[in-house]
Amino acid sequence: MTATGTNTTVGIGGQVDIDANGGTNVLYRNTGTVSTTAGGSKDQDGASYANGDIIGCAYDLDNGIVKYFKNGTLQSTVTGITTTNTYLPYTRGTTSENNVANFGQDSTFDGLTTAGGNADGNGIGNFKYAVPSGHLALCNKNLSESTINTSVDERPEDHFDTILYQAATSDGTYTHGNISFQADLAWIKERVAGERHFLIDSVRGNQSVTNKFLSSTGTVAEGANGVSGTTFTQTATGYQFVETSISSGELYYNNRTYVGWNWKAGGTPTASNSNTSGAMTANSVSLNGTLQSAYTPDASVTQYPTKMSINTKAGFSIVSWTGNGSAGTWLPHGLNSTPEMMILRGLDARVWSVYHKNIANAGYYMQLNSTNAQSADGSMFNSVAPNDKRFVVGSYNVVSNVNYIGYFWHSVPGYSKFGTYIGTSNATGGAYVECGFKPAFVMVKCSTNTGSWFVLDSKRDPANETVRELKWDLAAAEVTNAAFMDFTATGFKLRTTGGAVNAAGQSYIFMAFAEDPYKYAEIK
Repeated sequence: MTATGTNTTVGIGGQVDIDANGGTNVLYRNTGTVSTTAGGSKDQDGASYANGDIIGCAYDLDNGIVKYFKNGTLQSTVTGITTTNTYLPYTRGTTSENNVANFGQDSTFDGLTTAGGNADGNGIGNFKYAVPSGHLALCNKNLSESTINTSVDERPEDHFDTILYQAATSDGTYTHGNISFQADLAWIKERVAGERHFLIDSVRGNQSVTNKFLSSTGTVAEGANGVSGTTFTQTATGYQFVETSISSGELYYNNRTYVGWNWKAGGTPTASNSNTSGAMTANSVSLNGTLQSAYTPDASVTQYPTKMSINTKAGFSIVSWTGNGSAGTWLPHGLNSTPEMMILRGLDARVWSVYHKNIANAGYYMQLNSTNAQSADGSMFNSVAPNDKRFVVGSYNVVSNVNYIGYFWHSVPGYSKFGTYIGTSNATGGAYVECGFKPAFVMVKCSTNTGSWFVLDSKRDPANETVRELKWDLAAAEVTNAAFMDFTATGFKLRTTGGAVNAAGQSYIFMAFAEDPYKYAEIK
């Protein structure tokens, strides 16, 4: 970075406030003073600098270290930087000053000096002076690949995708969708009328379905649930409907429009497990698309499920079990990492219990079929958080002889993110959430106050602003807002003052799935 003028400040600053007189910063002033309000401590001040000097800033995010250089010579090291903030490169001077930054694109600083020709450890960039060992140029090429690797033509939509369809106007057999996988969980909602959400999954059965529908909008038991005259089947690329009563029922009604959100797990397990110890019986587990001849969960489990469908690459699994009446029962979720969100439901008339890593603790839960804030109730998860091998159910989710279904997710860099943000009640300064990808789907719910489970996606809104909302807890029709949210190349930003999603000081949980990782994102 070339510093010119007499009052220049160079450094990194917190995303919300990078002014030198406030916020969270690590700064190197032209006088040579190095200061920090980011929780760290410096080893020394540096030399002063003036017009024509080149100031280098090397930030080690993993270890919370910032180093400053003047014309290639180390001046000061700051350690112990708090990494809870998102930091941005920072420079400030008087209005008459100019500063030219080089992030590796031009070591001549727009012709102000001779080229340096120094690349980083990956051979990327052109810097005036040698790049410190272990540091890389700040550019997309240096971003790591997701486990879902776009560079080898595997994309997020191979594991999550959205289908839009419009029902026919007469009875018959109809297919819809053009996705790249047979979904293991389909979550379908009619858009223009007050009809319910329907969930169909491969563990309970997703072929020729007439009476295995669950609805997130209430506590009605698994069954037909208002779907009449329609037989539903998951296909290799979407949905098939065999319709015998086009002007009745809620899943395929005469000429109405629908949206379906689809997740790939491990495929359909074909046999139930009757064991209570030892390996699960053959074909009761489908792992990454392969039926298992035997599957032995971690020894910490105290009950074995009946069926499991697992996608470890995408961090998603579906598990069914039958209650044994024993609170504190441990069951395997099948994933390689700790679930960050779990949705559990008894197939009788029972509430939906939701665990999210950012609610108060595992002694709390949220109801998918309710606008309620997080509630203290140890009967859901027995007040024990899941780990990387198993989850724990309390008395409500292990009632004797009641069948249960559970959906489990964890974040996968470049593909999915589960987290929280704090509302601002400010449309222009609304909360921004960094996901590491351009979203295809975002769900937000206030955890500390009442509010619906709002869902937006890039198929219904292919360009910003993203304004068409549905609510998982309500059968209400789709609402188009004047303002709501932007999907950006790296995450999403609130554009509304609406208290249900952006009230000042309130906490919100979210789940998001990618259209493209940031490394490859294109904004339309």
